[in-house]
Amino acid sequence: MLHGVIGLVFPLTLAAMLCAPSTNAQESAKIFDPSTLKGPAKGKPNEVMVLGTAHLKYLPAAFKPENLKLLNERLLAWKPRIIATENLSGTQCAYMRQYPQRY
Repeated sequence: MLHGVIGLVFPLTLAAMLCAPSTNAQESAKIFDPSTLKGPAKGKPNEVMVLGTAHLKYLPAAFKPENLKLLNERLLAWKPRIIATENLSGTQCAYMRQYPQRY
């Protein structure tokens, strides 16, 4: 019976030791401040907008593109310097992530 208890306690103790964060890691996380690695900000901070939408080709036939007029007007008023679009499917992105040395 004692052998069975020791056989159970050891794996549980080992698992607890492996899962418990070390105090050094916790102390390092408290000390690290990325702002100390950079000089003072120069100029106006960047403004970034991430606009997520459904792919328009999957919208119902009743969808009217003129419904996007207000959105287009607001984007034009904001005057972004750069616009990036998603041109790859999720499947293509996943494939490329599997082979980073190639893509």
